[in-house]
Amino acid sequence: MIKVGKGWRAGYGKHASPYVALVGGDAWAFELNQREWENLGHLLSSLLDTIGEISAELSEQETFRLTIDSEWWELEVEGIPEHWQLRMQTRSERRAEGFLPWFAVIELATHLREQLQPDRVPKP
Repeated sequence: MIKVGKGWRAGYGKHASPYVALVGGDAWAFELNQREWENLGHLLSSLLDTIGEISAELSEQETFRLTIDSEWWELEVEGIPEHWQLRMQTRSERRAEGFLPWFAVIELATHLREQLQPDRVPKP
């Protein structure tokens, strides 16, 4: 089942193989395998925590750039504390790239956090 929010969409089907999930924005989407799905949820939570810490140190108009890499993802955020954009790129054999505005990232991260509760999915 696909869940849709403002600027994002995501779905998960544990019986699909090899791609169990879909993540996307308003004009793009790509499928994810189990590891990419799990890792994205953990990375987005970490990314939002880091942005919160950085934002406390910056003025309202001061720009920042942050990159988080993993085996499955390269995530890059750029903007000002109250208005930034995420570029997400897979690192698997099939390359995919998408962009999400800050408000979509916050909602998507919340959705993934609910989907990836520790008792539902093993940690990567």
